[in-house]
Amino acid sequence: MIVLITGASRGIGYSMAKSMLLNPAVEKLVLTSRSVDSAPRDLLAHERVSWLSLDLMDKASVDAFLKELNEKGLWPDVLVNNAGLTQDALFIRLQWEAWQDAMMANLNGPFMITQACFKHMLRKKWGRVINISSVVSRIGNVGQANYVAAKSAMEGLTRALALEGARRNVTVNAIAPGFVDTDMTKGLKDADRQAIMQRIPMDRMGTPDEIAQAVGFIMGAGYMTGQTLHINGGMYLSA
Repeated sequence: MIVLITGASRGIGYSMAKSMLLNPAVEKLVLTSRSVDSAPRDLLAHERVSWLSLDLMDKASVDAFLKELNEKGLWPDVLVNNAGLTQDALFIRLQWEAWQDAMMANLNGPFMITQACFKHMLRKKWGRVINISSVVSRIGNVGQANYVAAKSAMEGLTRALALEGARRNVTVNAIAPGFVDTDMTKGLKDADRQAIMQRIPMDRMGTPDEIAQAVGFIMGAGYMTGQTLHINGGMYLSA
């Protein structure tokens, strides 16, 4: 089995990659980041890992990445669309470029990669597409109109593709994490962090490993498709 995880250099993507290497069924693990220079050494040196550069902001980079997948015979059986970005601003101040960047990184880039990989999964009559969404796709968030819109669209795409892949045993699901303890959330101001914690019934942030465990579950859940799995400590319930 070949597994492809985008955005694997840190945080949730890194934990997913480490988890996949514990799975003996994973023969090859294809990981990406904007630059191979940012790849963690423990993953880069692993014999089952192929690390490729991918910049979702640049269509030429996506095209080159897909060409390399084809040339190296690395079309995945499992695709995890994890990479993305935020460019936050209040809506009335949101620049067109920031809107476009969020759409490219969180929706358009994953669309291009998924479309190419989906064709190969349909031919093999087996595959798993797992899209990493966010709790804000359902509850919204001030200053993140672009990010919320892109992630909401990704969940809609998940449901549509699930119908197209179902008869050929290709499942398409999403995971919507809440606030997870990563480098990004560690950079929050104390006041912002406290405000977030007040909205989480479990009174803590999630861990990257907890999200990674959900990926393994979906890989084995052959009768689940078109679903979004919410992992947020109850935050969605309290919204």
